[in-house]
Amino acid sequence: MGTWNDTDTPLAYLITVRTYGTWLHGDERGSVDRFMNKYGSPRIPGSDAGYTYTRAS
Repeated sequence: MGTWNDTDTPLAYLITVRTYGTWLHGDERGSVDRFMNKYGSPRIPGSDAGYTYTRAS
């Protein structure tokens, strides 16, 4: 049987990031498309039709 690791050093890290696809176009928070994908560019405002369309895709 193995020995117990009794140190205070973590054995692993959980790293999470927000990436493409986190929320859909048309969401109330707004979104960015591939043509307006620069830092500081305005977001596309949310719309029910856009959200329904991207959710169905």
